[in-house]
Amino acid sequence: MSTLLDLAKRIEKTASAQERRGNLVKQAVARVVVEQLAANTPVDTGEHVSSWTAGIGHPAANAHREAYIEGAGGYTADANARLTVAAARRVIATSKPGQPIYISNEAPAIKLLNNGSSRKEPAGFVERAIMVGRISLQRLKAGNHGR
Repeated sequence: MSTLLDLAKRIEKTASAQERRGNLVKQAVARVVVEQLAANTPVDTGEHVSSWTAGIGHPAANAHREAYIEGAGGYTADANARLTVAAARRVIATSKPGQPIYISNEAPAIKLLNNGSSRKEPAGFVERAIMVGRISLQRLKAGNHGR
């Protein structure tokens, strides 16, 4: 016969499992968003794409950096995007349940680029990345309910 103590232990175990699952979902969505941002930020020198940073619990202290690999004309775009995503993934992986993940960019012209100042990418690439993240979240939720 189960006791109240047994019930309390089962509830605690279930709650802990849900926290872990929620944290994995949060990390997955954050990865999708940063991947979208890195892939769609217009690149000339690499500074703006390299400045996407992840922070745990608060925005990263310095969300502006020089390009990982300097260049001109966008020829370092893929390399800088890969390095940006890799750096963000390392930070995202350290998040714990209940800790928010922030993705930010303080490069000088990031707002202008998002407003459409570049011919390389239309306006709203930040909002599109967030939308893709939301779609990813919905798909992860749907997959969880289908089990």
